[in-house]
Amino acid sequence: MRDEAESAAADGGTVRNEVSGGSQGILNQGRDFTLFEGGSHIHVRSGEELILIREGAWSDCPYLGLAPFLQRHARVFYGRDTLAERLVERLMTRLPQGMLVVVGASGAGKSSLLQAGLLPLLERGELGRWPVLSMTPTGQPLWELAHGLARMAGVDVVSVDRSLRDDPQAAPQLIEQVIRATRAHTDQAAGIDTDPGGGGRAPRLVLVIDQLEELFTLAQESEQGREERAAFLAALRAATAPAEPGGAPAAMVVAAVRGDFLDQALRFPLLAEAIDAEVFAITPMSERELRSAVTGPAAEAKLGIDEAVVDAVVAEVRSDDPATEGFGAGVLPLVSQAMYAAWKHHEPGGELDLRAYRRGGGTTDAVNRSAQTLYDDLPPERQTIAGTVFTLLTIVAPDGRLARRRLSIVQLRAACTADPAEVDAVVAAFAAHRLLVTDGAGVEIAHDVLLTSWRQLNEWLRDDRLDRALHSQLLTDTTTWIDHQKHKAYLYPPARLAEARAAAERWTADPERYPQPTADAAEFLLTGHRAARRGTRIRRTLIAVLAGLGGIGALRGLGLLVVLGVLVLAVLAVLGFLRRLGFLRRLGVLRSRGVRGVLVGLVGLGSLVVLIVLGGLGVLAAQD
Repeated sequence: MRDEAESAAADGGTVRNEVSGGSQGILNQGRDFTLFEGGSHIHVRSGEELILIREGAWSDCPYLGLAPFLQRHARVFYGRDTLAERLVERLMTRLPQGMLVVVGASGAGKSSLLQAGLLPLLERGELGRWPVLSMTPTGQPLWELAHGLARMAGVDVVSVDRSLRDDPQAAPQLIEQVIRATRAHTDQAAGIDTDPGGGGRAPRLVLVIDQLEELFTLAQESEQGREERAAFLAALRAATAPAEPGGAPAAMVVAAVRGDFLDQALRFPLLAEAIDAEVFAITPMSERELRSAVTGPAAEAKLGIDEAVVDAVVAEVRSDDPATEGFGAGVLPLVSQAMYAAWKHHEPGGELDLRAYRRGGGTTDAVNRSAQTLYDDLPPERQTIAGTVFTLLTIVAPDGRLARRRLSIVQLRAACTADPAEVDAVVAAFAAHRLLVTDGAGVEIAHDVLLTSWRQLNEWLRDDRLDRALHSQLLTDTTTWIDHQKHKAYLYPPARLAEARAAAERWTADPERYPQPTADAAEFLLTGHRAARRGTRIRRTLIAVLAGLGGIGALRGLGLLVVLGVLVLAVLAVLGFLRRLGFLRRLGVLRSRGVRGVLVGLVGLGSLVVLIVLGGLGVLAAQD
């Protein structure tokens, strides 16, 4: 990159060093790029005058804890530069294709790789001067796509959203509008008119989708969300399909998904096809990369670090399984949080030593200790709010898997039913320790690792997990009932029915927290309730009959003997009637199966009437 800058110094605007002042050379006014020199960055900006800005030491803590790396954090994003370059190379080899799925375990650093690794490379023009749109699906993926396209094209978001909803196949035309608008803006700002695509390629939109699993968590929660998800996937298919045979699609999509949601992605044809074609796997870090992730940020902050700290980190996160050849895929957020905690405990002006690292908890307990210490320091009323906030920001999937949910601050305040100022104070406290992420409009948990590492949160979610498991089983049992023509044999027994109905009432009362019963599930529970009521009436009738028979015996002073005598007489009467059926059969009356059924039914009905009358008499006698 340095050679690129030096070879570009031919003619154009003057370059000025903003630190020492004075002219340092003349650069050709071209695309933006970033140089790295001795741990400090030199940014080159295009315009009438190009300026080299030499940055000093990183002023804040260089470790982000559980907060994801964003594009502005590229300077302290160490350990994954080789992986980011490999991802760009993979995209270049897949230019005729439209979609690449990036897969990694929770905690592997997918978001950071895209935001602080890939995006800066794309902005530097590694694929040419192509516009880049980065988004997460949230619960409204089509709206998020429309919002991003409208912002880039400088048009009204409502009209773009309406166009995509009415016809998702219109996505390529909207993307072409974005490409024209961004190209005109870039060329006008830089005063250039060069090859728009780079290498003779027509420009395309690079759509970077982070946390694709939100399509299976947030967008799954309502019928409207599922409809929007379908339209979003249809728009992606249109955008990534060539307009004509042999042509290039309007967009290249890079989508990152958690590995444990890969089975969910395979349910959707577009995603299944992309996964079947090729995936980009985020592999575990090597020891060299891990050491770089520890020492690199410290160097950016001009902070000395004891080698013993680096050795301790490597030893703690090394896998015990020799087959893994190193470290687990999810160690990066643990290391980042441990180093953030160590930085908070180090002596100002001193180096980051082993004592500070141990006081912070190390990698083994840094996440849990950081969250629990902050929670324990809150007053009781704010602890209650914190519990509500974190459970609201967590989704428990039907199979028990945990995922993060993003809520607007307005939704969060309403759901907490507490003083909005107190809710804001709790959010601010956890955000200050990088356990929550907020941009002023929305709030979410900083990283998936918090969902499993903070023991207090898991305790809060225990009941939610049971409810989710019950909800999943209810859907399965409802399907089984429907598959068997809604036969009563597949309805719930009374105890299980009572549990399911109580859970359904909880879910309906709190739709923000719980999944709602489907219409089929509601019918399944209602049918079971009606069947249970019929069964209860029959049992009460039988109990009344037996009580009546016992009452008659008591009135006669004969007790159980009378009851048994009545039953024996009834049986003999029925047997005698059945013997007479033989005579009727010989007369030909009972040759018809229907007639026989009617007569047998009359016998049964008559016997029941007799028993009910006797039961009623017994009840009256008992009351007297």
